[in-house]
Amino acid sequence: MKSGSSQYYFAAQVVNAKRRTAKLQVSTNQGKTWMGTERQDYNFFNINSGTGTNSAWVKVTSHVGTTVVIKDVPMTGDAITKASKNYA
Repeated sequence: MKSGSSQYYFAAQVVNAKRRTAKLQVSTNQGKTWMGTERQDYNFFNINSGTGTNSAWVKVTSHVGTTVVIKDVPMTGDAITKASKNYA
C-alpha cells in the first residue's frame, strides 16, 4: 500500500510477481463483487475515493489471465501484505 492509503484513498502496487500485472480489483464483501482500479503511470493502482473499509480482498490478474486473491489486506499506508502464492 502506498504511503497515505486509508479507507478513504486506495493506492497499491504489486511487486515480485512472476508475470506482468494487467488488472487489480478490490472487494469489500469477501469476493461477492469486485471494483476496478485505475492504473497510474507510476505503476500503482488507485481508487481515489477509497474502499470505505479498514481491510479488503485484492484480486490481481496477470497479462495472461491468471489470478491471485489476497484476503484481508489492511487499508493502511506503507502496509505490505504477502500473497500466499504467485501467478502460475
